[in-house]
Amino acid sequence: MATVSPCTKVCVIADDGLCDGCFRTPREIAVWGLIPDEVARSVMADLPTRRRGSHSEEIVEA
Repeated sequence: MATVSPCTKVCVIADDGLCDGCFRTPREIAVWGLIPDEVARSVMADLPTRRRGSHSEEIVEA
């Protein structure tokens, strides 16, 4: 289970399908507590790219 989270408590899904606060997809947010730490760290490593506008289309599956 993911023990770290990028959540900023700004939970608004923008037109690009990413949360304005943490830049995760709704699916990633929904399964976050179920995914292994290594998957969570991988998603978190991609967040700076998503912030810059080069959004990844990959959705984490539980």
